[in-house]
Amino acid sequence: MQEQLDHNSVQQTSNIESDKITQSLRIAPTGIERLTSKVVQLQCVFSEIVLVVLTVLIAAEVVCRSFFGFSLLIVEEIAGYLLLTLVFLGMGIATYENALFRVEFIINALPENIAEFLLIIYRLLCLAFTLILFQQMCLLVIDSYKKGVSAATILATPLFIPQLALVIGAATLSLILVAQIVNSLRLIKRNLR
Repeated sequence: MQEQLDHNSVQQTSNIESDKITQSLRIAPTGIERLTSKVVQLQCVFSEIVLVVLTVLIAAEVVCRSFFGFSLLIVEEIAGYLLLTLVFLGMGIATYENALFRVEFIINALPENIAEFLLIIYRLLCLAFTLILFQQMCLLVIDSYKKGVSAATILATPLFIPQLALVIGAATLSLILVAQIVNSLRLIKRNLR
């Protein structure tokens, strides 16, 4: 009995988390919405791994400095790269979860179609900015790779490697914004019937 309750609880949790974009609509998700859901799940798992690695590295540095009197010398550089990765992956996750700052009391006070229309405009502007960011980040990665640019540190990390986090983050954010725009258009279309 308890196992069945636990299984049902886990199944309900995964169903809720699997697709927050279409959950409010109670309609079948489109292909891009299913893809977005899977991408966000992967980003969450990868972000959790990055956060654990970051925590372990910093803890190791603190222990080495405090108790053994030496530094690992690489932690600051790696921590910077991992933090950059968390920020750029987190942008997409926060957007997907609708966790970014918005003026909710205004949006909630408007009729649903007008609110969705304003959200479409907002998301289109965000998408335009994100696509510009994506293009520039791609150019940066290509330039760093072609020129063989590396960090002036002990590790001499080829900079195109950590810069790939910028590209991946901007690409996934763009995908999520497109899915949200599609979802808003579907909602407006449904409400007009």
